[in-house]
Amino acid sequence: MKRFIYFLFLTMMSSSFGQKNISYAKGSYFIELSTNKIWYGPSNLHFQNNNDNFELSKVKAKDNAFDLSNQGKELQFGIKFGAYIANHWAIQIGLDHFNYRSVPNQNLQIQGNSFLGSHQNEAIALDSLSYFNHKINYLHIGTNRGGRLIAFDRRAKYLLTSNVGADFGFLLSSSENNYEKTIQKNSAHMSGFAASLSLGINFEIQSRFFIGLAGLGGYQFQSALKADQQTGRIKQNYPFGMLQAKLGFFFYSKNKDHCNTCPQW
Repeated sequence: MKRFIYFLFLTMMSSSFGQKNISYAKGSYFIELSTNKIWYGPSNLHFQNNNDNFELSKVKAKDNAFDLSNQGKELQFGIKFGAYIANHWAIQIGLDHFNYRSVPNQNLQIQGNSFLGSHQNEAIALDSLSYFNHKINYLHIGTNRGGRLIAFDRRAKYLLTSNVGADFGFLLSSSENNYEKTIQKNSAHMSGFAASLSLGINFEIQSRFFIGLAGLGGYQFQSALKADQQTGRIKQNYPFGMLQAKLGFFFYSKNKDHCNTCPQW
């Protein structure tokens, strides 16, 4: 990891700071690292295995972004690479990792058959049935529009810029539950897909470094989440929102101009 960071730093420094570059112009590239906080909307969870088939209504879930008890074992993070193929317009590919944790001690409605018996829209405490925890990787590709909002100096060395993006991708999930009081853990597998829109603001330093915040919203479609090592499956769809704190840098295939006073667009 240290070698990778050192390589990225050398790549970034290979161009002269005295030459003018525009971060959202054609031929510009960026690498972004982030951490995130995510919120999930309630969802209906359909559980099926060889013996049981039931649906839980309005399951609530949260992440554990600020849960210090996990000692850093389940960090939520993201990485993104982008390339401006035209002025203001970039294509991007990224990965966001986050956690899904069913909220304990919630009361739900259940319909169908479980190991507890047959249910006809009756109330049930989730903890008496199971819990549902997932580690989710959102692998996505999309497009991004960048532009300048504010220049803090005449030579535009310090800028506030905006980014609006749209992404689509796949979900790779590691799932865990304790149905029938037996803990079932499943390694990472293709579990569904997601789509999202994003809006971000960056503070740029000399068109090289940036720090920023971004808000992201979308929908996750978990259509093939493993419930056990055999044929058990969980299906659920839910909206989500995410707040990202990010940092990164730009590098360039060529210089856009050779003056420090050329107009910005």
